[in-house]
Amino acid sequence: MRKRKLWNKTLSIMLATTMIATSGVVSKTSMTYAGESKEYIVMAENRQELNSFMEQYGDKIVEEKSTDLLEKGNMTVIDMTEAEVASIVSTFDDDGLIIEENMTVTAMAEESNEVRETLEEESDPQQTTWNIKAVNASPEELNTVTGSAIAKTMDNSSNIKIAIIDSGIDALGEVEPVERINLTPAFGEGEEKEVVSPIFEDVTGHGTSVAGIISAADDEYGLVGINPNAQLYDIKVFDEANNAPLSRILEGIQCAMEHDVNILNMSFGTPVSSEIFHQKIANAYHQGMLLIAASGNNGVVEYPAAYDEVMAVGATTEKNKVADFSITGTKSEIVAPGAAVLTSGLFGGYGVANGTSISAPHVSAAASLLWAKDTTKSNDFIRQLLNQSARKLEDENSGNGLLDVTKAFEIYDQFAEVYEPGKVEYKEIPENEDALETFDENYVVGSWKSDGHNGVLEDSGLTTEGLAVVKLGGIAADQPKYGLTGMGHYPQLHGFTSWTDSDGVKKKCNYMSSYIYLTKMALGFPNKKTNTNTYTRPNKPDYMEVHDYNQIKSIVTAKEFGGVSWNTILESTGVTDKNKRLFMYGVALHTVTDLFAHSTYTMEGTYINHDNGADEPNVAKYRYECAKEMAKQVIKRMKRSTEGTLEDFKNAVSVYREDSKEGFKITSYSKRAEQVDPVYYDTNKDEFDKVSQYK
Repeated sequence: MRKRKLWNKTLSIMLATTMIATSGVVSKTSMTYAGESKEYIVMAENRQELNSFMEQYGDKIVEEKSTDLLEKGNMTVIDMTEAEVASIVSTFDDDGLIIEENMTVTAMAEESNEVRETLEEESDPQQTTWNIKAVNASPEELNTVTGSAIAKTMDNSSNIKIAIIDSGIDALGEVEPVERINLTPAFGEGEEKEVVSPIFEDVTGHGTSVAGIISAADDEYGLVGINPNAQLYDIKVFDEANNAPLSRILEGIQCAMEHDVNILNMSFGTPVSSEIFHQKIANAYHQGMLLIAASGNNGVVEYPAAYDEVMAVGATTEKNKVADFSITGTKSEIVAPGAAVLTSGLFGGYGVANGTSISAPHVSAAASLLWAKDTTKSNDFIRQLLNQSARKLEDENSGNGLLDVTKAFEIYDQFAEVYEPGKVEYKEIPENEDALETFDENYVVGSWKSDGHNGVLEDSGLTTEGLAVVKLGGIAADQPKYGLTGMGHYPQLHGFTSWTDSDGVKKKCNYMSSYIYLTKMALGFPNKKTNTNTYTRPNKPDYMEVHDYNQIKSIVTAKEFGGVSWNTILESTGVTDKNKRLFMYGVALHTVTDLFAHSTYTMEGTYINHDNGADEPNVAKYRYECAKEMAKQVIKRMKRSTEGTLEDFKNAVSVYREDSKEGFKITSYSKRAEQVDPVYYDTNKDEFDKVSQYK
């Protein structure tokens, strides 16, 4: 068996202000003292030591990053020069502190230039994709081994908690976590605080693709995950560039520990080791958590996968070969499909993805099924069971072999009889040499398809990259760099009902006309994949108030949005007219979905503000359902290159139900519709009035 020895290192006193990875060890090096300050993470041996440090250096603490979660783990973040850190080294050298630079960690995503023929047929009805079959995890395959027992195991699997530390999970798809925890910073204070809606939570689609492998719903449509019943905790740490400071990763791990999670999926990595990171990983492992991580796509096992407490997962192709982007050597502990895998994508569709990021969740999901058979088993038992049951491959880079869920169930009882904690070689269990099935799939990496059910789009030639541009537009109004934050300053961009202008005059905002105008602005850009640097500003519609028009007419030009150049905004996705158009559709999408967060009242007439749940989907939950339905209307407009209409607002509330607990009211809904189009409003009066009027 290829298995790295598990070990528990007693934390020694170590102060490393500059980290160098040498055979996985962090070394203290000579420092170049400079006046420029940096962020550092401080980990103390206990809370008393942390408090002592914070009392002495309180003015150096970065408040917005030194969260309660970090402090529960005896950590904080400081901003100091190297010279100041060197002074701490001499002062606290015997007090059990570790200080390391707050480096950046990146979610793993493999780019591919591979060109394949796209899917020709819709994903309806539900299909089992090749990757699920490759690891023998389809319900049909499991039933051949476990019979009726699998039903009980699947039911019990809802008791197993899996946390995904990633970029978030798209709210419009087939994966619904039991809890969404967003650790990325919010901007503003009080009623001006900008909290990201779950609809825009995952900008890149990375976390959504990971989550789909684990638990896409078993609803007779589209795709299905390996364990649709898993309790999934969505811990968002990565920003729109799939980056996060190490301090936020540590927060995520602490959050998982606070929720008593059984399995932690980590599809991210860094080539640099960190003593603090390793210590936190060890804490989680010794709490009983099974830690599973992507091994990396750059020819070397990255951290946390390289730590002995973590299962490092490499990637295979549909031909059961180790993918060429997966790691070399024998560092992967186990391998699973990770090349051209069809999984959950943005806006309720599906994307085709590459990378060990996609391999890791196969193992996490399999572990949750096996653990459900007997929840008293340890994390090490499940880990060794997965390793022992893996199908041996000829490639030496495959570690213990290809994940095989059915075989794991087959040998479960036999393995339980011989299992010993810490043991990694089990000659009593025959090696898995079952026949391997290969597959022929025609998926285009980066392509996107609707599921025909929950999905928003029909097949449209859009890529996951294009949809990510829409998401970028969807979060733009909440980002200070554009100068458009605050529903009290720019209600036209935040779905709010009024604002106070520069002269101190309070004015009403028609969020419906503002949305329609924003879609017109999107269409002001040519639908071209080149950059012509042209933009035609739409004229003010007759129904639009002059003050609303003046407030937003100049936020976009051919060369910039919100004062930031398109070259900067679209640097990673491509500066094209089409992407500018997609971005502006995202801005429109933001204002109409924010409407259901910022302008709603309870059925009893209480305004739902930030303090009583404006940004919580479970508060008056029909707000959230209507926001999702509105998102579908906007995306359809985008696909068809048409401007918004009042029909979008009518369709958005088609899912609304009057309910004393889950219902809501937007008292201005009918009036704003009548201002835009009196005839349309009169024809559809009942639909608008049902969310406007109290009975």
